[in-house]
Amino acid sequence: MPKQPPHLETITAKDLLTRPIEPIGFTIADILPHGLFILAGSPKVGKSWLALDICNAVAAGGKLWQYFATQGDVLYLALEDNHKRLQDRLSKVSPSYISGSKCDIHFATAAQKLGSGLAEQLTVFLDAHPQTKLIVIDTMQYIRNSRNSIRTYSGDYADMDAL
Repeated sequence: MPKQPPHLETITAKDLLTRPIEPIGFTIADILPHGLFILAGSPKVGKSWLALDICNAVAAGGKLWQYFATQGDVLYLALEDNHKRLQDRLSKVSPSYISGSKCDIHFATAAQKLGSGLAEQLTVFLDAHPQTKLIVIDTMQYIRNSRNSIRTYSGDYADMDAL
């Protein structure tokens, strides 16, 4: 006897329209909702600088441009950097969170790869810092495992799914 296909889980339009659903939360009001995103662009256009500005706004509970940030700790995996370069960059963005803020940016210049311990490292960090609102991975190439290193949609999807 052939195996029956799995039953489809459905919801009716009436039920969907009457079901209370929580609104989307934002880390940066109106422009950075909670979730997973890729900041992409040509080399040397300022992606890391923008990421650092976003981190600074979140740690300070301040603004990015005219948009308010939800305050919280930040984990920045600066995998192409060293402490000297990070110090130089951080001093240039005038971090207001240094004095008196209860939140901070936590930098790491090395991390495990996807499927080889990164998820566990992130879980340990989040357990130790439950008020974390943002994790930045700069750059993805440093955490990709070799099987997904080919730049294909399926490889990107597999990596994003793991995160």
